[in-house]
Amino acid sequence: MIPAGGHAPAFQGATLLSVNDSIAQDDLGLKTAAQLGKRVGEIAVRLANRAD
Repeated sequence: MIPAGGHAPAFQGATLLSVNDSIAQDDLGLKTAAQLGKRVGEIAVRLANRAD
C-alpha cells in the first residue's frame, strides 16, 4: 500500500465530480487528481532508486 494523501485538499486522494459526462469544470477535483498523480510519481521514483 502506498499512502497518497497528505496535502490539502487531497488528504484522501482524488475525487472528481462529473457534470454532463465531463469533469472539465471541476477545478478542485482536477487539482486533487494532479496532486495524487504527483505523489504516486514521487513514490515510484523513491522505490526505483532504493538500494536493495
